[in-house]
This record gives sequence, structure tokens and C-alpha cells, in this order.
Amino acid sequence: MAIKTNQSGAIKDEFNFSTLGIWIKLYLVALCAFSLILSIVMVSIVIKKGGVHPAALVAAVCGLCGYAYWHLWAVSRRKVKHITTLAVLNLIIGGNILGCLMMFFIRQSTVKEISSNK
Repeated sequence: MAIKTNQSGAIKDEFNFSTLGIWIKLYLVALCAFSLILSIVMVSIVIKKGGVHPAALVAAVCGLCGYAYWHLWAVSRRKVKHITTLAVLNLIIGGNILGCLMMFFIRQSTVKEISSNK
């Protein structure tokens, strides 16, 4: 595999969001949209009912959005170790079996894609 460079001489990264398959793109967009909606719902509930320290709310919203961004970054950059970690976290922390399986399928296709590009 030849190293590709852009006009400034920097190495061009072949792995990005635009080179993902349509189903993986849809999964990531749905994950980010769900995280955004859940953040809005969390904020609106806290505003109506109160009782939660604002710093805790900010931490929860930032954590949720950061987790979604981690998924987006790891999958679009084809980071196999990060994808594996996210799959395990989906299962252990969230009890999300479907999300775990989806991440392992993404991991499998990532490994195949990386090995075919070598």
C-alpha cells in the first residue's frame, strides 16, 4: 500500500467517515441523534423537577455526548482496540446486548478492511 500525501506533504488518512458503509453510517448517525435527544430530555426533566446539582447535569450530558463521539471517532478511524472496548462497555455498563453485537460486527468488518488495505 503506497502512502498517499496531500498537497502540503502530510500523510492522507484513508479511513474517515465518508469511506464507511451506509449501514455503519446510519448506525452512527442514529447513535448521535439518540444521544442528543436523550441529553435534551435529561435537561428538560431536571429543569422541571429540579433537585440535581447543575454540575452533575453538565457532567452527565458531557459524558453522554463524549461517549457518542468516542463511538464516532473509533469507528470512522477504524481503531480496533477502541471498538472492542466500546463493545464491552455497551454490554457491561449499559447491558446493551444489541449495541455490543453491532460493535463486534463493525469490529469484524474493520479488521477485514484493514487487512485488505495492507
